[in-house]
Order: sequence, then C-alpha cells, then structure tokens
Amino acid sequence: MTTPDKLKPAYLIQEVKKELERELDVDLEIGRRYLRDRKNADLFCDNDRGSILAVVNTTVSMSTTGKIKNLDKMLISYDALDATVVKKKIFVITDFQVYKEFKKALKEHTKGKSDVIADEDTAVELKLIEVPVFDNDFAKNSDNEKFTISQLMGAMSFGVLKYDK
Repeated sequence: MTTPDKLKPAYLIQEVKKELERELDVDLEIGRRYLRDRKNADLFCDNDRGSILAVVNTTVSMSTTGKIKNLDKMLISYDALDATVVKKKIFVITDFQVYKEFKKALKEHTKGKSDVIADEDTAVELKLIEVPVFDNDFAKNSDNEKFTISQLMGAMSFGVLKYDK
C-alpha cells in the first residue's frame, strides 16, 4: 500500500509552513538547517526581525500501549533545537495524541536538567498543528467542513462515522 500524499512528510511540512507563516506573519523557507547530533530544522527564516527555526515532527508512531515509539529521536531533535541560538525556536507536532504524550515525556526529560530559567529568547515553543486536514465530502450528518486525522479516528472509534472495512 502506498502512502497517500496528504500523509507524506513533504506535504505535512508544507502545510505547517503555511500555518506558521499565517500566525507569525513571516516568510519561511523549507530546507534543512543543521542543528547538531545529525538533526536538522525543517523550516527557517532569517530577516531583520530575527531568526526562526522550526522542527516539524511528521512521524506518528505509537505503540499499542499509547507510548511514542520514536520518543528518543524526538527528544534528541528537541534538545538539538533547544541548544541552538536563534530568536524563535518552534518544535511542531502534527498529531494530537503524540503531542499529549510528548508533553508528558518532555516534562520528565527536562526535570532537573538545568538551573537556568528559560526566557522568551531561549525557550523552545512546543506547538500542535494538526495536519493533514481533509475536506468533509463524506460525513453529511456533520457540521464540520474539515476533519483532522485525530477527529476522523475518534469519530470512527466511537461509531459516529461509519466506514467500509
């Protein structure tokens, strides 16, 4: 089975780029900016207002127990971004369940690591941007014009949305 285009990393990064540009009112570039530990930022901007780096975590891999399978890699990427000196650092997660679990793991991971209190200029912003988003051309009984993966999975698991097996 081939991966649908809306689930491929390039598409997800493009969608995150659009959302961040809208929120931050900047033009971001898609590319690889080396951070450290063989980790890269996916989006960046260097202008007179300052520099921005964003790491977009597009890999959604959860175990049957609800834990993130690639948690170590995510934490290494987060630490690499955290150690980088730029005005704004954003670590984006595109799935709600992964976001929730990562927040818990990050709290444990950063506990007691440093006596330095992070401020606006050094802290990494953890951000949930749910993509892909699908147009609702299938659930006529719903008021939603669009659905995220999380919404679709929830609707299917609770029987609100029927699907062919």
